[in-house]
Amino acid sequence: MAIVDDVSGALALLARTSHARAFAGGPFPPMALRQIVDAGRNAPSLFNTQPVRFVVVRDPEKYELLRAGCNKSRDAFMKLRGLFGALNKRLKQPEYEAGLLRQATGDVIPPDGAAIVLLQDDRYPESSEACACALMAMALEATACGMASQFTSWTRGLSFQKDMVALLGVPAGFKIFTSIIVGNPVEPLEPRRKDRRSLDDAVRSNATPTSRSWTSICERAPTSTPRSIKTSRGPAPPNSSMQPRRKRARSRRCRG
Repeated sequence: MAIVDDVSGALALLARTSHARAFAGGPFPPMALRQIVDAGRNAPSLFNTQPVRFVVVRDPEKYELLRAGCNKSRDAFMKLRGLFGALNKRLKQPEYEAGLLRQATGDVIPPDGAAIVLLQDDRYPESSEACACALMAMALEATACGMASQFTSWTRGLSFQKDMVALLGVPAGFKIFTSIIVGNPVEPLEPRRKDRRSLDDAVRSNATPTSRSWTSICERAPTSTPRSIKTSRGPAPPNSSMQPRRKRARSRRCRG
């Protein structure tokens, strides 16, 4: 695959970031875990509520317990997915079923890594979005530190395992959202052009599709409001606050 050398910023980090399926052994780069967690801590949240907490599992013994718990979570779900499918039609869709079967065997989390488990504060409705922002921030920071990473949603099932809740010290009012697993890369994190769908295929606009490509829509801002967009309030009444200030001032002078 071709090397990418013409991008910068977050795109440059994304070109080196992928879902790691294995880690190399050995010590981690100094202060890497601290920097990764700090990136998650500094991720944005609505109204700065910061409804995310982080649990770092680096001790080898506890990490192995976490790996076993994630495998147990996955296996329990796979056994009961028929029952869950009756409650959630999405589970019966061919694409979703195929995705589950791809994860049905093997270890959920590879060995020789460290886990950063994200806990969300259920008191805030925006906690899921805040966790997602923190997850992406940590993945990019891991790449910047020269570490490989992966995330797994199977850690959500740990909320139903009392021993795992105790292991992670989940406080009252919080629940497990997901986790990011980091470790030393098996191969150098070189920037590569990834097999992604094109912008024309991935991007959609709220405007009516025309002969222009979706790429050109992104690159050129609309010069006027599309006619298909209508306001629900209708025309503004005379001398209302919705009128431009210049017109309102003129009407006052006429009355005076």
